[in-house]
Amino acid sequence: MLVKPTLKKQALTAAKLEEILVTTKATENATRYAILLPLATTGMRKGELAALTWKDIDFESKTIAITKTRDEYGVRDPKTRNSIRTINMSSELAEHLASFKSWCAESKKVYGSELEDDDYVFITANLEPISSSYIVKILHIY
Repeated sequence: MLVKPTLKKQALTAAKLEEILVTTKATENATRYAILLPLATTGMRKGELAALTWKDIDFESKTIAITKTRDEYGVRDPKTRNSIRTINMSSELAEHLASFKSWCAESKKVYGSELEDDDYVFITANLEPISSSYIVKILHIY
């Protein structure tokens, strides 16, 4: 009987994470960096990130409300009651998400629509909400 080897996941070092963020910011599209920055700086799970809408982000208080998760099965409550929480944003994250929101609004105007508070934060170039599998693909690049 053959035993299939398993790959052990390894956490990124702080230096490697910083390298990825710097490189992505300089060379990748806005969406990819906008996805990686909150994952790297807040501890947010990929499903929580995929479920974020603009009404979940309070730019004035620099907070993100985590109230739901989204994956291939749809939007639902987080795994546990403790998963519902408010996360503080760094100034860098708040500024980048504000800039990303402007990009999203401009992109929607090109397609003849307006950005709504209920819109998902992270969208593809053709304005579709990103999936959790899209996030996984980004993370596997590194």
